[in-house]
Amino acid sequence: MKHEGWVYFVDEEYITIEIGVKDKSCNLTDSLHKMHHILLVCYKWNWHQLEYIKSRKDFHDNDH
Repeated sequence: MKHEGWVYFVDEEYITIEIGVKDKSCNLTDSLHKMHHILLVCYKWNWHQLEYIKSRKDFHDNDH
């Protein structure tokens, strides 16, 4: 299965890739955290399967 997304977090053992976001319901939001982030974990033994496509222009760039 092929997924596309942005690198969200990097560690020595794994990275997370943001593959989507969803709005939180009104009663769950505050001023900073308004979205659920859907993350895919990729452990270091699978890094060879990743393909770099491009960098984000800025934080609000959601175009995969």
